[in-house]
Amino acid sequence: MSKLYVDEVHSKTGSTKALEIDSSGRIFTPARPAFYAYDTTTSWQSLGSSHEVVMPSTDYNVGSHYSTSTGRFTAPVDGLYNFSGKLYVNNTSTPSSFYISTNGAGILRHFYISTENAAGDFSIAFSEVRELTSGQYVSIIGVLGEYYKAYSTFSGYLIG
Repeated sequence: MSKLYVDEVHSKTGSTKALEIDSSGRIFTPARPAFYAYDTTTSWQSLGSSHEVVMPSTDYNVGSHYSTSTGRFTAPVDGLYNFSGKLYVNNTSTPSSFYISTNGAGILRHFYISTENAAGDFSIAFSEVRELTSGQYVSIIGVLGEYYKAYSTFSGYLIG
């Protein structure tokens, strides 16, 4: 039986570290597409009229596949992706609702809604796995109500 000893695997050009295995056997993939987006604006924003939610700041954006100007994550390669986040919604006489969209299309099973007339504001959290092909984009689309920008987040990463 043969053994392969390696500490790092680089891209074809050799400039990007694609895989690293440390001395304890942990595997790191530093080029894996991933992002964590948020907003620091302390104001309410309408979710109505198919409003595309934009988080203009990121803690990290590996590969720059999340756009801070459009709020869209565009898949660089075919694969499974995990997306999660939360919107802090205002609960009044109108429930707040939104959906996670692929290329602008909504699917009923990816629809999130607050409870109408519930007391107070609260966060609606979500986590979804999507199979995407290269070039497809995912974003949050508002339907009704409003959300507080500074308490809302959106993140995602390539599973494989």
